[in-house]
Amino acid sequence: MGAMGVRDPSAVLSLWLAVAVVAAVLVEGASGQLDEVKVFSLQRGVWTAPADDVFLRYNFSRDGGSTDSITVCYRIRFERYVDLSTHLSYSVTEDNYDILGFYSTEEQLLTWVLGQSQITDLPKDAWPVFPETWHHLCHVLDQTSYAVYWQGELYYTKRMEAGWAMPLNGTLVVGQEQDLLGGGFDLTQILMGDIAQLSVWDRTLTAAEVGRIAACRDVGRGNVLSSDTTELEIVGSVDQRWQGIDTFCRSSSHYFLMLPEMRGISESVSLCNIFNATVATPSSLSDNQQLLEEMLPFSDVCFPSSTWKTWIGISDELEEDVWRDFSTQEPVEFLRFGALFPHGGRIYNCACLMVDGFWIDTDCTNTNRRCTACQVQHSDFLRLRGLCFDSEHQTRFRPDGYMDGRPFFRGFYDMLITWNAKQKEWKLQSVAENRTLATLSTVSLKSYPLGRHRWTTQEEICGTPPGSGIVLSFSPCNSKYHFMCRSGNCIAHGKRCNLRYDCLDGSDEADCDMVLVGEEYQRQIPPAGPNNSALYLIPSLTLTRIANVDDINMAITLEFEVVLTWTDNRVTLKHLSESGSILTNADAAKMWTPRYQFTNLEGGQVKLLEESVVVTTVNNATFPNFNSQDMDITYPGLENRMSVIQHYTAVITCDLRFLAYPFDIQVCGIDIHLPSTYGEYVTLSTSEGAMNYTGQEDLALYTVKSARIGKHSTRTRISFEFALHRRPGVAILSTFLPSILLLLVSWATLFVKFSDLNVRAIMSLTTLLVLYTLFANQTNALPKTSEVKLIDIWFFYIIFLLFINIIFHIFVAEDDSRSATMPKNLIRIAPVSGDVPHPHLLHRRIPHRFLRRYRDSILPIGIVIFNIMFWVAVFLLKD
Repeated sequence: MGAMGVRDPSAVLSLWLAVAVVAAVLVEGASGQLDEVKVFSLQRGVWTAPADDVFLRYNFSRDGGSTDSITVCYRIRFERYVDLSTHLSYSVTEDNYDILGFYSTEEQLLTWVLGQSQITDLPKDAWPVFPETWHHLCHVLDQTSYAVYWQGELYYTKRMEAGWAMPLNGTLVVGQEQDLLGGGFDLTQILMGDIAQLSVWDRTLTAAEVGRIAACRDVGRGNVLSSDTTELEIVGSVDQRWQGIDTFCRSSSHYFLMLPEMRGISESVSLCNIFNATVATPSSLSDNQQLLEEMLPFSDVCFPSSTWKTWIGISDELEEDVWRDFSTQEPVEFLRFGALFPHGGRIYNCACLMVDGFWIDTDCTNTNRRCTACQVQHSDFLRLRGLCFDSEHQTRFRPDGYMDGRPFFRGFYDMLITWNAKQKEWKLQSVAENRTLATLSTVSLKSYPLGRHRWTTQEEICGTPPGSGIVLSFSPCNSKYHFMCRSGNCIAHGKRCNLRYDCLDGSDEADCDMVLVGEEYQRQIPPAGPNNSALYLIPSLTLTRIANVDDINMAITLEFEVVLTWTDNRVTLKHLSESGSILTNADAAKMWTPRYQFTNLEGGQVKLLEESVVVTTVNNATFPNFNSQDMDITYPGLENRMSVIQHYTAVITCDLRFLAYPFDIQVCGIDIHLPSTYGEYVTLSTSEGAMNYTGQEDLALYTVKSARIGKHSTRTRISFEFALHRRPGVAILSTFLPSILLLLVSWATLFVKFSDLNVRAIMSLTTLLVLYTLFANQTNALPKTSEVKLIDIWFFYIIFLLFINIIFHIFVAEDDSRSATMPKNLIRIAPVSGDVPHPHLLHRRIPHRFLRRYRDSILPIGIVIFNIMFWVAVFLLKD
């Protein structure tokens, strides 16, 4: 016994070492327990059909009490969707009453607390969740509020009524929605995916605590329940594993998709683009390792005789040794070239991944072929169109693994598109029903089911019998933004039918009809207006040129453009442009267009120079249904205005009025009349009509003003009027100034000596003759009318004055002739006392004095008074 009590140093050392090892193991185990969480996989698998016997269950103690504050957090990842993906449900009774229920659809988060829906006022697309991506959710409830945290950020909050209590004596079911306590499941309300870090607290976590858990800085185990430490009942085939918590927060936004067929680099870039992806470009060692792991299973297919297997999406063609990403043309920071590489030079401008994980530079020629790896974003997906899905999310597919040596495509719900290597065809299959719906035989073994193809139905599908053809399209194109080329490439809608080949296969310029009409459409019958009322035509006229104004024949030669605008509720429009869309003759011939007649043509002289039908608006765009493989945007005819634009040259009549000539204003118009056959079904909207003049304003003899719609227009007849203001400068220089000068000359003859009768008479008569000639020429330049014109009054008055002047000369001449009878040798004696005139001389001064009075005052005053009256009349008539 004593010997046993002696301490053996070596034994003590061994004991301490053993204790240290045990402690290290315990610490390591504790550390691992803190750094890892348990992941549960429910109903995962390519061919897994939904089952109602796969879930996790936990029964709380019947005397668990209750709490007035609770927090439930978990991470969830969906493999695919059902109608209602159930995260978890919690009940305490058999009456189908969920005290807690957390669910989601493909686009909306749904929660039930104490039997009431909580999230009711968020749009459906406010929760964009994609398969195979982890999401962290925390539901925090207290006496007055409810909050949801998504990815560590506050997602939704609302007020709650105080006074509730959460009993902790019920049954929690994960992955199924319980209609009975712990049971009563529905196959459309299950979870197909993974859940981890499920924890429950009987208190409210703070935003900071939630943020730390979401950011993987805290394992976040609840004090009421933790899926890592609480023993959950596993029902059915549920896989579970421990996983490092850091993997939830370092997941990449992309994954790599191998296309194990030999292609040149340009063909690889094009194919990845059709997948809405880019050629793989690893940006880190982990990316590079992931790409290598994706490629190695196909090393025997990808150039078996070489270690250079897969293209890398970089090139230094633009600048030597500056490697740029193909898609962004930005320099890449991560490079992993092997020893002695890159070779460099002008030939080796592309890169490949080798089986050892290193890169090598190589040439970019099309004869140099390698396998292709596409870098796909988790948020990207393909759309299958042409079937009869109930929701848009059911059309979504994503590449998800490989079958028969090629990628397969998994639907967000239960469909698969797989490659059948034996029959060399693609199959569209239903997982839930385990049947093949349609097949696609390929022309090339390197092709994929992307683009528009005619599939062969194997069973009745969407009303199409077995053995028939059904056109399906498969691409990433979004119908709101894209048109899908026949090859599967996506282009913007604005590039559709723009007279440019934007699709590589040119399919964007095919089927470019802009007008769609039904079989019952009758183009001779005018369309109805809104609410089946009369159709209103909005008239517009643009006068572009006044070529000639013929005063004599009262006719005007014009060039103008008539536009009639209307809507047609019976047509559907496509390929419209914001700047206006001109219809082809074939499209215009499909539908009704308005007719009209000109009612004031001169001898029917009209010529149509050009005609076009244009859709001027782009309203109420209708995007194609998510099931439609025709991805053209359509527009309702009732919401978009169409205009027929006709450019004419014509000679029209105009009732010219010359009363105020040469200060006249002529109002002329182009009169349009609707055919009587239209009756009351088609009318002109004069209130919305318009007229414009775009030609030269100042013509040779007129100025064009006041283009407008006539006041006397009606619902069937409209007059587009314009005013021609005669330019007075020409008339003043050619008419008034010469006549005034002639009047001045005639007036000047009154100052000539009385003895020079010949001079006075000749000058007076000459002015009268010249003035009359001027008047005659002016009259001949105007049409023969019965109305008295201002110019006539002007000339008449001037002629009258010249005539009076001549009369005065005659009478003066008669007074002077009396003195001629007196003897020539008569001696005139003057008195010394002064100047006493001879009786005959006194008789001569009487006409002289009167002539002087007429010359100096009467004639000028008469001219002034006449001019005042004349010009006042001119301004009155102009107004």
